[in-house]
Amino acid sequence: MVYDRRKSAMKKFVLALLLLILPGLLSAQEILEKIEIVGNDRVTPETILYYLTVREGDYYVTDQFRRDFRVLWSTGFFSNIKFEETQGTRGRIVRITVEENPIVRAITYKTGKKVKEKAIIDKLKEKDQAILPYSYYSPDKVQRIEETITDLLFEKGLLASKIETEIVKQGKNEVNVLIKIDEGPKVRVGDVVFEGTTKLPESELKWSMKDNRPHSLFNWVLGKDVYKQNKLTDDIDLIKKKYQQNGYMEAAVGQPRIEEIEKRSLVFKKQKMMRLTIPVTAGYLYRVGEIKVEGNKAINVKFLRSLVKLLPGEVYSTKSREKSVDDISEVYRDGGFIY
Repeated sequence: MVYDRRKSAMKKFVLALLLLILPGLLSAQEILEKIEIVGNDRVTPETILYYLTVREGDYYVTDQFRRDFRVLWSTGFFSNIKFEETQGTRGRIVRITVEENPIVRAITYKTGKKVKEKAIIDKLKEKDQAILPYSYYSPDKVQRIEETITDLLFEKGLLASKIETEIVKQGKNEVNVLIKIDEGPKVRVGDVVFEGTTKLPESELKWSMKDNRPHSLFNWVLGKDVYKQNKLTDDIDLIKKKYQQNGYMEAAVGQPRIEEIEKRSLVFKKQKMMRLTIPVTAGYLYRVGEIKVEGNKAINVKFLRSLVKLLPGEVYSTKSREKSVDDISEVYRDGGFIY
Protein backbone atom coordinates (compact mmCIF):
# COMPACT_ATOMS: atom_id res chain seq x y z
CA MET A 1 0.00 0.00 0.00
CA VAL A 2 2.85 2.35 0.88
CA TYR A 3 4.50 1.52 -2.47
CA ASP A 4 1.28 2.31 -4.42
CA ARG A 5 0.90 5.67 -2.66
CA ARG A 6 4.51 6.57 -3.52
CA LYS A 7 3.98 5.50 -7.15
CA SER A 8 0.81 7.60 -7.40
CA ALA A 9 2.58 10.62 -5.90
CA MET A 10 5.47 10.25 -8.39
CA LYS A 11 3.03 10.23 -11.34
CA LYS A 12 1.35 13.40 -10.09
CA PHE A 13 4.75 15.08 -9.70
CA VAL A 14 5.85 14.19 -13.26
CA LEU A 15 2.51 15.39 -14.66
CA ALA A 16 2.78 18.69 -12.84
CA LEU A 17 6.34 19.13 -14.08
CA LEU A 18 5.26 18.55 -17.69
CA LEU A 19 2.46 21.07 -17.33
CA LEU A 20 4.99 23.63 -16.18
CA ILE A 21 7.60 22.89 -18.89
CA LEU A 22 5.37 22.32 -21.97
CA PRO A 23 3.99 25.88 -22.30
CA GLY A 24 7.55 27.18 -22.19
CA LEU A 25 8.64 24.77 -24.92
CA LEU A 26 5.69 25.72 -27.11
CA SER A 27 6.29 29.40 -26.64
CA ALA A 28 9.97 28.88 -27.54
CA GLN A 29 8.97 27.28 -30.89
CA GLU A 30 8.95 30.07 -33.49
CA ILE A 31 6.13 30.64 -35.96
CA LEU A 32 6.66 31.11 -39.70
CA GLU A 33 5.22 34.62 -39.99
CA LYS A 34 5.60 35.15 -43.73
CA ILE A 35 7.00 33.67 -46.98
CA GLU A 36 8.25 36.22 -49.52
CA ILE A 37 8.99 35.23 -53.12
CA VAL A 38 11.29 37.45 -55.19
CA GLY A 39 12.70 37.27 -58.73
CA ASN A 40 10.08 35.05 -60.38
CA ASP A 41 8.61 35.98 -63.74
CA ARG A 42 6.87 33.13 -65.56
CA VAL A 43 6.68 30.86 -62.54
CA THR A 44 3.83 32.11 -60.35
CA PRO A 45 4.11 32.42 -56.55
CA GLU A 46 1.31 29.86 -56.27
CA THR A 47 3.41 27.35 -58.23
CA ILE A 48 6.41 27.87 -55.95
CA LEU A 49 4.28 27.58 -52.82
CA TYR A 50 2.81 24.34 -54.19
CA TYR A 51 6.23 22.68 -53.92
CA LEU A 52 6.73 23.82 -50.30
CA THR A 53 5.65 21.68 -47.36
CA VAL A 54 5.50 24.66 -44.98
CA ARG A 55 2.84 27.34 -44.82
CA GLU A 56 2.57 30.72 -43.13
CA GLY A 57 1.44 30.17 -39.54
CA ASP A 58 3.22 26.81 -39.20
CA TYR A 59 6.00 26.24 -36.71
CA TYR A 60 9.36 27.16 -38.21
CA VAL A 61 11.44 24.02 -38.88
CA THR A 62 14.81 24.42 -40.64
CA ASP A 63 14.94 20.82 -41.92
CA GLN A 64 11.68 21.29 -43.83
CA PHE A 65 13.14 24.21 -45.76
CA ARG A 66 16.20 22.14 -46.66
CA ARG A 67 13.90 19.52 -48.12
CA ASP A 68 11.82 22.16 -49.93
CA PHE A 69 14.97 23.66 -51.45
CA ARG A 70 15.88 20.29 -53.02
CA VAL A 71 12.35 19.83 -54.37
CA LEU A 72 12.27 23.31 -55.92
CA TRP A 73 15.68 22.76 -57.51
CA SER A 74 14.57 19.44 -59.03
CA THR A 75 11.75 21.15 -60.96
CA GLY A 76 14.27 22.57 -63.45
CA PHE A 77 12.53 25.95 -63.37
CA PHE A 78 15.43 27.81 -61.83
CA SER A 79 19.13 28.39 -62.39
CA ASN A 80 19.58 29.76 -58.86
CA ILE A 81 17.57 29.61 -55.62
CA LYS A 82 18.39 31.38 -52.36
CA PHE A 83 16.60 31.04 -49.01
CA GLU A 84 17.07 33.86 -46.48
CA GLU A 85 15.45 34.30 -43.08
CA THR A 86 14.91 37.34 -40.88
CA GLN A 87 13.16 37.99 -37.59
CA GLY A 88 9.66 39.45 -37.88
CA THR A 89 7.33 40.90 -35.27
CA ARG A 90 5.53 37.57 -34.66
CA GLY A 91 8.08 35.03 -35.89
CA ARG A 92 10.40 34.19 -38.76
CA ILE A 93 10.16 35.68 -42.26
CA VAL A 94 11.60 33.55 -45.09
CA ARG A 95 12.52 35.19 -48.38
CA ILE A 96 12.92 32.90 -51.43
CA THR A 97 14.90 34.59 -54.22
CA VAL A 98 14.89 32.77 -57.56
CA GLU A 99 16.48 33.19 -60.99
CA GLU A 100 14.47 31.44 -63.69
CA ASN A 101 16.00 29.31 -66.40
CA PRO A 102 15.31 30.74 -69.87
CA ILE A 103 12.65 29.25 -72.13
CA VAL A 104 13.86 27.29 -75.14
CA ARG A 105 12.26 28.84 -78.21
CA ALA A 106 13.82 26.32 -80.63
CA ILE A 107 16.45 23.58 -80.70
CA THR A 108 18.35 22.80 -83.91
CA TYR A 109 20.82 20.05 -84.78
CA LYS A 110 23.42 20.83 -87.43
CA THR A 111 24.50 17.38 -88.56
CA GLY A 112 26.71 15.80 -91.20
CA LYS A 113 26.00 13.11 -93.79
CA LYS A 114 26.45 10.00 -91.67
CA VAL A 115 24.11 10.76 -88.75
CA LYS A 116 20.92 12.58 -89.69
CA GLU A 117 18.84 14.87 -87.48
CA LYS A 118 15.92 12.42 -87.51
CA ALA A 119 18.15 9.65 -86.08
CA ILE A 120 19.21 11.98 -83.26
CA ILE A 121 15.64 13.06 -82.45
CA ASP A 122 14.40 9.45 -82.50
CA LYS A 123 17.17 8.38 -80.11
CA LEU A 124 16.44 11.29 -77.74
CA LYS A 125 12.72 10.46 -77.73
CA GLU A 126 13.56 6.82 -77.04
CA LYS A 127 15.54 7.90 -73.96
CA ASP A 128 12.99 10.58 -72.99
CA GLN A 129 15.61 13.34 -73.32
CA ALA A 130 14.12 15.49 -76.06
CA ILE A 131 13.84 19.22 -75.29
CA LEU A 132 10.49 20.54 -76.43
CA PRO A 133 10.03 24.12 -77.65
CA TYR A 134 8.95 26.46 -74.84
CA SER A 135 10.22 24.16 -72.13
CA TYR A 136 12.78 25.38 -69.59
CA TYR A 137 16.43 25.35 -70.60
CA SER A 138 18.69 23.27 -68.37
CA PRO A 139 22.47 22.78 -68.74
CA ASP A 140 22.06 19.27 -67.30
CA LYS A 141 19.53 18.38 -70.01
CA VAL A 142 21.85 19.63 -72.73
CA GLN A 143 24.76 17.65 -71.28
CA ARG A 144 22.68 14.44 -71.32
CA ILE A 145 21.72 15.16 -74.95
CA GLU A 146 25.39 15.60 -75.89
CA GLU A 147 26.24 12.26 -74.22
CA THR A 148 23.45 10.47 -76.12
CA ILE A 149 24.55 11.98 -79.44
CA THR A 150 28.16 10.96 -78.68
CA ASP A 151 27.04 7.36 -78.10
CA LEU A 152 25.15 7.46 -81.40
CA LEU A 153 28.22 8.77 -83.24
CA PHE A 154 30.44 6.12 -81.66
CA GLU A 155 28.01 3.43 -82.85
CA LYS A 156 28.75 4.64 -86.37
CA GLY A 157 32.49 4.49 -85.76
CA LEU A 158 32.84 8.27 -85.61
CA LEU A 159 35.28 8.33 -82.70
CA ALA A 160 36.90 11.57 -83.89
CA SER A 161 33.58 13.44 -83.85
CA LYS A 162 33.07 16.66 -81.86
CA ILE A 163 29.94 18.29 -80.47
CA GLU A 164 29.57 22.01 -79.81
CA THR A 165 26.47 23.54 -78.24
CA GLU A 166 25.67 27.20 -78.83
CA ILE A 167 23.08 29.07 -76.74
CA VAL A 168 21.70 32.13 -78.53
CA LYS A 169 19.66 34.63 -76.50
CA GLN A 170 16.32 35.57 -78.01
CA GLY A 171 14.05 38.19 -76.47
CA LYS A 172 13.21 38.27 -72.77
CA ASN A 173 14.81 35.29 -71.07
CA GLU A 174 14.42 33.06 -74.14
CA VAL A 175 17.10 31.14 -76.02
CA ASN A 176 17.68 29.12 -79.14
CA VAL A 177 19.79 25.98 -78.71
CA LEU A 178 22.05 25.03 -81.61
CA ILE A 179 23.92 21.72 -81.40
CA LYS A 180 26.64 21.50 -84.04
CA ILE A 181 28.12 18.09 -84.84
CA ASP A 182 31.46 17.64 -86.57
CA GLU A 183 31.45 13.97 -87.51
CA GLY A 184 35.10 13.70 -88.49
CA PRO A 185 36.41 10.60 -90.31
CA LYS A 186 35.33 7.06 -89.44
CA VAL A 187 37.89 5.10 -87.44
CA ARG A 188 38.52 1.68 -88.96
CA VAL A 189 39.96 -1.53 -87.59
CA GLY A 190 43.44 -1.95 -89.01
CA ASP A 191 44.16 -5.39 -87.56
CA VAL A 192 42.74 -8.06 -85.26
CA VAL A 193 45.28 -10.24 -83.46
CA PHE A 194 44.57 -13.27 -81.25
CA GLU A 195 47.11 -14.17 -78.58
CA GLY A 196 47.28 -17.25 -76.37
CA THR A 197 46.30 -20.86 -77.10
CA THR A 198 43.98 -20.17 -80.01
CA LYS A 199 43.76 -23.71 -81.55
CA LEU A 200 41.38 -22.44 -84.27
CA PRO A 201 42.60 -20.53 -87.38
CA GLU A 202 42.64 -16.75 -86.92
CA SER A 203 40.74 -16.31 -90.19
CA GLU A 204 37.88 -18.39 -88.80
CA LEU A 205 37.80 -16.39 -85.56
CA LYS A 206 37.81 -13.07 -87.45
CA TRP A 207 35.00 -14.26 -89.70
CA SER A 208 32.90 -15.16 -86.64
CA MET A 209 32.83 -11.49 -85.62
CA LYS A 210 29.85 -9.49 -86.80
CA ASP A 211 31.59 -6.10 -86.48
CA ASN A 212 35.12 -4.82 -85.83
CA ARG A 213 36.67 -6.91 -88.60
CA PRO A 214 40.06 -5.88 -90.05
CA HIS A 215 40.12 -3.42 -92.94
CA SER A 216 39.85 -5.15 -96.33
CA LEU A 217 37.91 -4.65 -99.55
CA PHE A 218 35.21 -7.15 -98.59
CA ASN A 219 34.77 -5.81 -95.03
CA TRP A 220 34.86 -2.22 -96.31
CA VAL A 221 32.02 -2.92 -98.78
CA LEU A 222 29.93 -4.51 -96.01
CA GLY A 223 30.81 -1.74 -93.55
CA LYS A 224 32.24 -4.32 -91.14
CA ASP A 225 35.69 -2.72 -90.75
CA VAL A 226 34.47 0.31 -88.77
CA TYR A 227 35.64 0.32 -85.15
CA LYS A 228 32.55 0.13 -82.92
CA GLN A 229 33.42 0.10 -79.26
CA ASN A 230 29.83 -0.62 -78.22
CA LYS A 231 29.84 -3.83 -80.31
CA LEU A 232 33.01 -5.35 -78.83
CA THR A 233 31.15 -7.37 -76.18
CA ASP A 234 28.90 -8.90 -78.85
CA ASP A 235 31.93 -9.82 -80.96
CA ILE A 236 33.65 -11.46 -77.99
CA ASP A 237 30.51 -13.54 -77.36
CA LEU A 238 30.47 -14.61 -81.02
CA ILE A 239 34.13 -15.70 -80.85
CA LYS A 240 33.35 -17.74 -77.75
CA LYS A 241 30.34 -19.25 -79.52
CA LYS A 242 32.59 -20.25 -82.44
CA TYR A 243 34.87 -22.13 -80.02
CA GLN A 244 31.90 -23.95 -78.48
CA GLN A 245 30.69 -24.95 -81.94
CA ASN A 246 34.10 -26.58 -82.41
CA GLY A 247 34.22 -28.54 -79.15
CA TYR A 248 36.04 -26.04 -76.91
CA MET A 249 33.28 -25.73 -74.33
CA GLU A 250 35.42 -23.99 -71.70
CA ALA A 251 37.10 -21.49 -74.01
CA ALA A 252 37.85 -18.12 -72.42
CA VAL A 253 37.94 -14.91 -74.48
CA GLY A 254 39.25 -11.83 -72.68
CA GLN A 255 38.73 -8.12 -73.17
CA PRO A 256 40.55 -6.77 -76.24
CA ARG A 257 43.55 -4.50 -75.89
CA ILE A 258 43.04 -1.48 -78.14
CA GLU A 259 45.98 0.28 -79.80
CA GLU A 260 46.10 3.10 -82.34
CA ILE A 261 48.18 2.25 -85.40
CA GLU A 262 48.94 3.88 -88.75
CA LYS A 263 48.05 1.81 -91.79
CA ARG A 264 47.49 2.34 -95.50
CA SER A 265 43.85 2.20 -96.55
CA LEU A 266 42.50 0.63 -99.73
CA VAL A 267 43.33 3.85 -101.58
CA PHE A 268 46.95 3.63 -100.29
CA LYS A 269 46.51 6.60 -98.00
CA LYS A 270 48.02 6.35 -94.53
CA GLN A 271 45.47 6.85 -91.79
CA LYS A 272 44.95 6.12 -88.12
CA MET A 273 43.26 2.80 -87.39
CA MET A 274 42.75 0.53 -84.39
CA ARG A 275 44.47 -2.74 -83.64
CA LEU A 276 42.49 -5.20 -81.51
CA THR A 277 44.54 -7.76 -79.58
CA ILE A 278 42.21 -10.40 -78.13
CA PRO A 279 43.50 -12.86 -75.48
CA VAL A 280 42.18 -16.40 -75.94
CA THR A 281 42.49 -19.68 -74.01
CA ALA A 282 40.85 -22.46 -76.01
CA GLY A 283 40.93 -25.03 -73.22
CA TYR A 284 40.09 -28.74 -73.52
CA LEU A 285 38.60 -30.21 -76.71
CA TYR A 286 35.38 -32.14 -75.93
CA ARG A 287 34.12 -35.09 -77.95
CA VAL A 288 30.74 -36.82 -78.04
CA GLY A 289 30.33 -39.75 -75.66
CA GLU A 290 27.22 -41.92 -75.34
CA ILE A 291 23.97 -40.60 -76.84
CA LYS A 292 20.65 -41.54 -75.25
CA VAL A 293 17.06 -40.62 -76.09
CA GLU A 294 14.85 -40.90 -73.01
CA GLY A 295 11.31 -39.99 -71.96
CA ASN A 296 9.73 -40.59 -75.35
CA LYS A 297 6.51 -42.61 -75.58
CA ALA A 298 4.65 -41.56 -78.71
CA ILE A 299 7.50 -41.49 -81.25
CA ASN A 300 9.92 -44.27 -82.19
CA VAL A 301 13.33 -44.11 -80.49
CA LYS A 302 15.31 -45.02 -83.63
CA PHE A 303 13.58 -42.29 -85.60
CA LEU A 304 14.38 -39.69 -82.91
CA ARG A 305 17.97 -40.93 -82.73
CA SER A 306 18.31 -40.44 -86.49
CA LEU A 307 17.53 -36.76 -86.01
CA VAL A 308 20.51 -36.26 -83.69
CA LYS A 309 23.32 -34.64 -85.68
CA LEU A 310 26.05 -35.86 -83.32
CA LEU A 311 27.97 -39.14 -83.44
CA PRO A 312 29.98 -40.79 -80.63
CA GLY A 313 33.66 -39.94 -80.84
CA GLU A 314 33.34 -36.87 -83.04
CA VAL A 315 34.04 -33.31 -81.84
CA TYR A 316 31.18 -31.98 -79.73
CA SER A 317 29.39 -29.02 -81.31
CA THR A 318 26.79 -26.78 -79.73
CA LYS A 319 25.57 -25.92 -83.24
CA SER A 320 24.84 -29.59 -84.01
CA ARG A 321 23.25 -30.04 -80.60
CA GLU A 322 20.91 -27.09 -81.10
CA LYS A 323 19.98 -28.31 -84.60
CA SER A 324 19.15 -31.75 -83.19
CA VAL A 325 16.94 -30.28 -80.45
CA ASP A 326 15.13 -28.06 -82.99
CA ASP A 327 14.48 -30.99 -85.36
CA ILE A 328 13.12 -33.23 -82.59
CA SER A 329 10.96 -30.39 -81.23
CA GLU A 330 9.51 -29.81 -84.71
CA VAL A 331 8.54 -33.49 -84.99
CA TYR A 332 6.66 -33.30 -81.69
CA ARG A 333 4.94 -30.04 -82.68
CA ASP A 334 3.85 -31.54 -86.01
CA GLY A 335 2.41 -34.48 -84.07
CA GLY A 336 0.27 -32.16 -81.95
CA PHE A 337 2.47 -32.29 -78.85
CA ILE A 338 2.56 -28.58 -78.07
CA TYR A 339 4.25 -28.80 -74.66
